[in-house]
Amino acid sequence: VVVIDNSTGSVVGLVGGRGEKTASRSLNRALRKFQVGSSTKPLTVYAPGLETGAITLATTFDDVRIRVGSWTPKNSGGYAGMTTVRRGLATSKNVIAVQAWFKTGLEASSSYALKLGLELTQDDYNPAALSLGGYTRGQTAFVMAAAFATFPNQGVKTDPIMYTAVYDRDGNLLFENKAEKTQVFSAETAYLTTDVLKMVVQGGTTTLSVPG
Repeated sequence: VVVIDNSTGSVVGLVGGRGEKTASRSLNRALRKFQVGSSTKPLTVYAPGLETGAITLATTFDDVRIRVGSWTPKNSGGYAGMTTVRRGLATSKNVIAVQAWFKTGLEASSSYALKLGLELTQDDYNPAALSLGGYTRGQTAFVMAAAFATFPNQGVKTDPIMYTAVYDRDGNLLFENKAEKTQVFSAETAYLTTDVLKMVVQGGTTTLSVPG
């Protein structure tokens, strides 16, 4: 688990394992790479597509079985025919994400992935990785949390920091650690993406209630 203060970039919570036992060689899962799957879609397909004007939330694709060369991406929950980008993201339709990715283009998708801090290998410059999250080595929870914090922060990517300052025993400031900020997406793109992502947890793919 990685919890980041969206506005400051401060890491306010990090859990790399469970239980009280610690060991020098224990696995810190917060900093270990895992396959991120569909959680890549807003970062590397939809927000880049909205930002560049390649797609809008009203852009429609046909949600049917498709083939890309020898690759046949599939949905996990069936097919719905003509589907808007808004609905495709809210319900995490793989086929819609793949088509939106091709409309957005490899260059835009990969460049925004790098701006957001994702780590790509040479084998990741393809739709299987960038549209559906099948990265060669995966991404860390730390990187993904920082990338997603860009949306509620009006498109500003804040490099996460683990501490803010270092003082000596007399209280003198030795070093101040300020988070680097970069405007990756426009405030409009960030707002639209966030608006759709709210639908994901309001019956899109699940239903969650977090009071306040």
